Amino acid sequence: MGVVYALPSHMIQRFFEGKDVFVKFTGQPSTRLVKGHRLFFYASHGQKHLLGEATIEKVDFLTPRQVIDQFGSRLFLSSDEVRQYVHRQHSRKPDKSMLVLELRERRRYRKPIKFTEHMTMAGRYMTRNLYNKLKQGH
Repeated sequence: MGVVYALPSHMIQRFFEGKDVFVKFTGQPSTRLVKGHRLFFYASHGQKHLLGEATIEKVDFLTPRQVIDQFGSRLFLSSDEVRQYVHRQHSRKPDKSMLVLELRERRRYRKPIKFTEHMTMAGRYMTRNLYNKLKQGH
């Protein structure tokens, strides 16, 4: 079905204002995500709600330089924010690949959905059962 990633709400807002490329460092340069899965936007920093979702159009792994060169203004992060993200962890090599999700059909929920499950900064896969459970409690 998809994946839930935590982001500050002001960064989630960027997707609803036209940005359509999500990037994130992951532990491994592989993923179960494929075209047609969904990315769910989880507001971190105390809100603990899903604010919206987008359909994944393409999944790739690229270096930060490739990401900036290829996607530029489509990224939800500025070039400077990508660079800061790369250097935030001192042991991270600048040529480590990032998960790149090109998105379509981004939509904000009219009413945020309370996310009652445990969430980590590494994200969480969203199953159909979990999605239905959250929607019922909505």
